[in-house]
Amino acid sequence: MPITVKCKCCFKQYSVPPSRVNVNGMNFCSKPCQHQYRRSNHLRSFPIDYEIDENGCFICTSHKKGKRGYPRMHEKLVFRHVYEQMIGPLEKGELVRHLCDNKMCINPEHLRKGTQLENVRDALRNKRIKVGEEHHSAKISEIKVYALKVLLEKTDLTHKELNLITGVPDSTIKSIKYGKAWRSVKV
Repeated sequence: MPITVKCKCCFKQYSVPPSRVNVNGMNFCSKPCQHQYRRSNHLRSFPIDYEIDENGCFICTSHKKGKRGYPRMHEKLVFRHVYEQMIGPLEKGELVRHLCDNKMCINPEHLRKGTQLENVRDALRNKRIKVGEEHHSAKISEIKVYALKVLLEKTDLTHKELNLITGVPDSTIKSIKYGKAWRSVKV
């Protein structure tokens, strides 16, 4: 005769044979629930220390920086863990943005839920992403791009002719003309 128990992770009620009931109350409806509970419980028990700086940032001092400069706890970013614990869970495709631009900050008031597009726009606005000549893969100068845009706008020269005149590859000229590259240079 099955017994109804409650999952320790998702709180869903499910039926199990009496031989499968855990007397410690550690009953899980599935392996993923069991794994998630044990992982989140392990993270909860790991203390997070911080110091407050002059900008109100809570600078994480208990965890080392990962490759990208953010403090990590095992496989999870500390600020993401803090956000989920203090504010709420994130949906698939959502991420946590820093309003203060401080990678070590874990202050929940400085964290916002957002998308990758919003995060990139923040980075562009705060000049954390290089554009134009400053970009590491830039092969031509902004002056040359400006001249090309003027020539494209004011003359009937083809891409091939512009390539012969300027030495800029045809594919780059097309990317500039159709706004896929060098949008930061205005005519």
